[in-house]
Amino acid sequence: MRTKRVITTKAVYFGTCQICGALQKLPKGRLSKHGYTKEWGFFNGMCAGAENKPFELSKDLIEGIIIAVKTQIQNLELEITKVQSDTSNVVPFREYRSGNGLVRSGYYWTTATVTEENGSLTITLADGKKFPGSRYGYYKLDSALDRLRLRRVEDIKATIKQRREYIQWQEGRIRDWVARPGELIPVSPGA
Repeated sequence: MRTKRVITTKAVYFGTCQICGALQKLPKGRLSKHGYTKEWGFFNGMCAGAENKPFELSKDLIEGIIIAVKTQIQNLELEITKVQSDTSNVVPFREYRSGNGLVRSGYYWTTATVTEENGSLTITLADGKKFPGSRYGYYKLDSALDRLRLRRVEDIKATIKQRREYIQWQEGRIRDWVARPGELIPVSPGA
């Protein structure tokens, strides 16, 4: 008589994500999907650590993410140089967009052309929308261009700082890493 082999996908342990550090269930011994939204009725985005081994069992993703983030920092530093050396009247511009199903509400970077005519500034966004410079407190062309560039540089520097802190956190995790599969957290019944 044959016995049926029952394969369960129910998680019996929690583990820590190598990429984001979140505690997740481990169906089939891999991290569950996480880091996504279902805002528009489908999965949107996902942590790169999802469906991989937890940190308690592996650190193989961490070295790769550190390299990727260091590359991002280099690209951001190049962007700072580009923004600071630009002498055109096309500048980075941070605008608020309300969500529409394709784009989340929030601030996004685009470009704007700043022009002056009869002593008044006009800001024309990449999508063609126009606003008077005075709406944003810009009255002189040179100072408007300088302030808009500075705002972008400050934003990039904040992003670089955040990325460096992430690298330090991950490097500390690697230093302290010890394979310890016995330290997975059991899922309590009913969870």
